[in-house]
Amino acid sequence: IPFLTPLAIRVQNIRSEAGATLPVTTFTLMTERPPVSDISWQAMNSPTNDDLSGISFVDRTVGFLTTDAGVVYRTTDGGKIFTTRFKRVDIPQAFDIHAFGADTLLMVGLQQVSGTLRRALFRSNNGGLTFDIRLQGEGETCGVAVEAAMDTVIAIDLIKRRTTPWPRLEND
Repeated sequence: IPFLTPLAIRVQNIRSEAGATLPVTTFTLMTERPPVSDISWQAMNSPTNDDLSGISFVDRTVGFLTTDAGVVYRTTDGGKIFTTRFKRVDIPQAFDIHAFGADTLLMVGLQQVSGTLRRALFRSNNGGLTFDIRLQGEGETCGVAVEAAMDTVIAIDLIKRRTTPWPRLEND
C-alpha cells in the first residue's frame, strides 16, 4: 500500500559535549494505516457555499473547518455532516484553523477593530463555540497559517560574506 512507506530519519555528524563524534543513528516509524485502502478520493458535500480556508481533524471522526468568511464548522462523524459552531461579525475572514483536541482550537484570521482590519490569532477552549483573541498585530505578526508548537533545537553555522535568504529566523 503506497501510504505505508516507512518514514526513516538518519542523524549523523553529531558531536558530544566533549567534541567526540557520535555514531550514526537511524529512526524508523511506520505511519498509521490510512482510512481508505486505495488512493482514490471521494467528493463530499460542503456545509457552505463559502470558500474553505482551513481544515483540521483531531482523529478520524472529530474535525473542524473554517471558511474565508470566518465561519467555523465541526463534524463528529468523519465529515459526513458539519454543523455551524461559530461566527462573529467583527471577524470577517479566517485563514486557517488547527485542532489540538476536541475542545482546543487555534484560528488565524482578521478582526475589525475601530474600522481597521487586523490579523489576529484566536483560541477556543470549548470546541469552537467561542474564541478569545490571543495575539493581534499587523503584517506578518500572525502569518496566515497555524502550526503545532514543539521544542526545537537548531544548529546554525556562520558563513561570512553570504546573504541570508528569506525567511529569516526572528524572535520578539
